[in-house]
This record gives sequence, C-alpha cells and structure tokens, in this order.
Amino acid sequence: MKSSRVFNIVGFIFCLIIINSTLCFSENISLKVVPNHDNWVYNLGEKAIFNVSILGDVALPLIVSYEIGPEKMLPIKVDSFNIDSKEFVIDGGTMGIPGFLRCTVTIYSGESVFKEFATAAFQPDNIAPTIEYPDDFLKFWNEIVSKSRDIPLDTQMRLIKEKCTDRYNVYEVNYQNYEYSNRSYGIITIPVKEGQYPAIIRFPGAGVHPSGGNIAIADRDVITLDLYIHPFPMVWDRKFYDELQNSSYIKYMFWGLSSRNSYYYKRVITGCIKAVDLIFELASFDGENLAAWGSSQGGALSIITSSLDTRIKMLVALCPAMCDYTGYMYGRAGGWPH
Repeated sequence: MKSSRVFNIVGFIFCLIIINSTLCFSENISLKVVPNHDNWVYNLGEKAIFNVSILGDVALPLIVSYEIGPEKMLPIKVDSFNIDSKEFVIDGGTMGIPGFLRCTVTIYSGESVFKEFATAAFQPDNIAPTIEYPDDFLKFWNEIVSKSRDIPLDTQMRLIKEKCTDRYNVYEVNYQNYEYSNRSYGIITIPVKEGQYPAIIRFPGAGVHPSGGNIAIADRDVITLDLYIHPFPMVWDRKFYDELQNSSYIKYMFWGLSSRNSYYYKRVITGCIKAVDLIFELASFDGENLAAWGSSQGGALSIITSSLDTRIKMLVALCPAMCDYTGYMYGRAGGWPH
C-alpha cells in the first residue's frame, strides 16, 4: 500500500515535469510568414510566394495547414501537408483585380498549435471604390459646414488641476455644435510656456467611453485635443459611461441611418470640423501646423475631417473603419466590422 502510494506520487511529479517541459518547449517556438517581395506589393498576375520559417526547438516532422484567399473573406485554397524542415514556401497564387491576398499558416507540434498570417498587396493604389461619388456630395457638406460656422463656438474651458503639470495645463472643453442645443466635448492640453505651438486633434474610436486626454504627447511642446463624439462631458463618473455601454446608446452608429440629414454622424462630423475652428481660435496655436489622428472610427474621422477642412496639414489614420462598406457586395472586405 505504501509502495503504491509512493509510486503514485512519483508518477504525479513526473507528469508535472512533462507538462512543465511541454509548456516551456511551446513558449520557445515562433512562426513567421513573409511574402517574398520586400515591400509585400505585387502586380496583377504575378505570383506571391510566402516564405514560412519556424523558430525554436520543435520536433520534426510537423503537420502544416494553410488557407489562402482575399483578406477577411472565405479562403479560395485550403490544404495541408507534412514537413520535415523548419523552412518552406507556400505558393499563394495571384489576383486578377487589385486587392489583398492573405496566407494563414497553422503548424501542429504535439499538443501545441501555432498560427500566423501575412497579407500581400496587389496593385493597392488601383483599388477602386465600390460606390459612385454622389453628384451633390461637396455641395451638401459645404452647406453644412457653412451653416455650422454661422453658429458661434461659444468655447468653454475648465481647468483640471489634478492633471496639470509644470509643462502643460489640462482643460475640459466644450463648444457649440451644429444645432444650438447640441454641444461637443473634449480634453485639451496647452503648454504652460508662452509661445505658439503646433496642434494635434485625436479623434475617438468607436464606443461611448471617453479618453482621459492625450497626456502621452502633451509634454512635447504641442497642443493636443482629444474629442468625444457624444453630447456628454468627458469627466463624469465612470458609472455613467458604463450605463451608456449597456443602453441603446451603444447602437448610435445606426441611428437615423435612413437619411443623411438625420444620421447620427452628421452631428459627429460637424463637431469634428468645428474642433478645427476651436484650435484656430487659440492664441497659443501657431496658425499652421495641425494634425489629425485616430484609430478605427477615429481613423475614419481623421480622413473625413482632413478632406473637408484643408487647414489640417498632417493625417494619421490607423486601421480606419467606415470605409468601403459595400465591399462585401463585390467580394472583398469592407471597412466595418472588419
């Protein structure tokens, strides 16, 4: 009985050692997938070859599976094979129309699974829109912008002392948007030292939770303005925004969608444009160097605002959403939710 118990304990410890070794073994493995063109760009009809390499201690042979197809769409080729090398290539084929071709590779080593992908671009500068440019597009927006500027900004700023430093002051700011009953909100930082400075407007990603301001950039002798696209102050208790998250407000992107005059983003976009007006009203702004910056929804708003207001001199749009919505109708990914 005693020897059996000892045997069980020893066996248990041995199993722990094996599991631990497997985990450590797995953590040392990485998978790389890289197109064979240095810039990852190809011409139509040209083959994209994906170079695959496995780094780390891995037992050979391996089982490899892969999928190839337009990004975010169903794959056009699925295959698998065994390999006894840590380096190999996959023929990704080509594309007949401008777009992006993705190769996703999965390797199986014992109980461990590793996945990685890379995406080759085929004449990306020739990707064409899937909708027609509305004849009255500029007329519509020029009228909206003109009418919104007929309404004074009525800028109000409140110092947030606990966020200020010896290099910059932080303010809660709000200003009049397109309609008289509708105000827009933001957090603005202004260098303490007298002078005139460049400015960055950061547009928010999707959702209802506000940011706390662009503190990471604030001490670089630059004015920063973080916007909030909803008609609420950004400094209320967290509970308020959590309740918004759990309310119908989280579906704001669909509100008024049947008409461009009632759509929610009409007030959002006018608020973004009037934020540019706000920057140009600041005595501490240098009057010239203004950048727009955002990710996802914010990336799209950066593009939109920069196209409607040419006073913006620099644009950074990270994975911009709200682009090419109808792409799915033409066999390619749209800008949202992907």
